[in-house]
Amino acid sequence: MSDFVIKQGDRLPKLRQVLTDGAGAPLDLTGVTGVAFRLRAQRGGALVTLAGSAAVVAPAASGVVEYSWGAGDTAAVGAYFGEWVLTYAGLVTRTVPAPGYVTVEVAPVLP
Repeated sequence: MSDFVIKQGDRLPKLRQVLTDGAGAPLDLTGVTGVAFRLRAQRGGALVTLAGSAAVVAPAASGVVEYSWGAGDTAAVGAYFGEWVLTYAGLVTRTVPAPGYVTVEVAPVLP
């Protein structure tokens, strides 16, 4: 079972997730200057270049991030591993979740 399922070609719903620390508490995102979401097919392959945009949802202390799917992001049916990359001042990054991944399924539409 995937954490998130979207139909092929769709751009809604947005992927919204509460990022948590090792103890399961919401990760305080205060000080994050940028956030990105990236995908890789579960069966191998190249990192998928995403066209949409990711953002921290206020308040930052809630740990909520959101990805708005771009054109072409859901074109290929399949199972994917995803992760959030948070950038802080000084271009210091943190990848979440750690360990593991967000699992995303792009399901086919009816022919």
